[in-house]
Amino acid sequence: GALRNYKESAHLTTISYAQELQKQGHRVVVVTERRKGMLREEIVAGIHFFHPYNLGMLNKIFSHPLAIRSLQKEYAFNAEVIHSFSASPLFALNTFLAGLWAGKAKKVHTLRSYPRRGGKLWGALFLNLLDGVTVPTAIFAKKLWSVPATRINVVHSPINLKKFFPRDNKDKSTLKKRYGYQGKKVVLYYGAMTENKGMPLLFQAISQITSKRKEVLFLFLPRHPGIKPWIDLIQKLGLGNYARIITTDDPIEDYVTLADVVVLPYANLWGTDGNPSCL
Repeated sequence: GALRNYKESAHLTTISYAQELQKQGHRVVVVTERRKGMLREEIVAGIHFFHPYNLGMLNKIFSHPLAIRSLQKEYAFNAEVIHSFSASPLFALNTFLAGLWAGKAKKVHTLRSYPRRGGKLWGALFLNLLDGVTVPTAIFAKKLWSVPATRINVVHSPINLKKFFPRDNKDKSTLKKRYGYQGKKVVLYYGAMTENKGMPLLFQAISQITSKRKEVLFLFLPRHPGIKPWIDLIQKLGLGNYARIITTDDPIEDYVTLADVVVLPYANLWGTDGNPSCL
């Protein structure tokens, strides 16, 4: 289920898991449905991506089982573990069916967030068809009351300690000067700029805070395109001096260091990781 947006949490998590498995000597293939403009297979960040089918509305049920079958025929190997990522309980059925093609393969499903439409995820019978389920928080595990606790593992979001590590105030001052934010109290938001992430609430707060604190500057590092409505809103509200959307591909760790506050104004946890990698 890895998304093609290279800054998206699902993609980053999948790539990091795949790379770690490869380091340990495993052969890893990331299988996804085939979307417009995709090659049938490709190498991304050193990982073999395989997406042979686009079945439209049937993708969530049949694209992965058929892809597993194609993999076995073309590369003459059997999967030992099939590990899928999605908030949708229906996707667990996809994983189960994919496992049928792979014989004795263990079937594991990772749930990083609650379903986007608030469906009764924790009552999903599909999850009990699998050998295991992983979730990002202990609270999430308790909500999965339909799955035996012995089959649930809590796996927190990983942190790349080569990129993210404590720095001192001298680094903060140096970076603020480099990026032109001297004298500013920087509030940072990093992630998708969508309504369910709390963007409307945050923009209300910007107007209220900056009317009293002129030195505050809100910086947004979006994870996907579709930011024009927010650029227009900044202009409409007259917040050009207090809010900026960064579109250059600067190192996120620099912004984490120079920020005085990080804000994640999530309105709810539907379609949102309860233990997000950006946190």
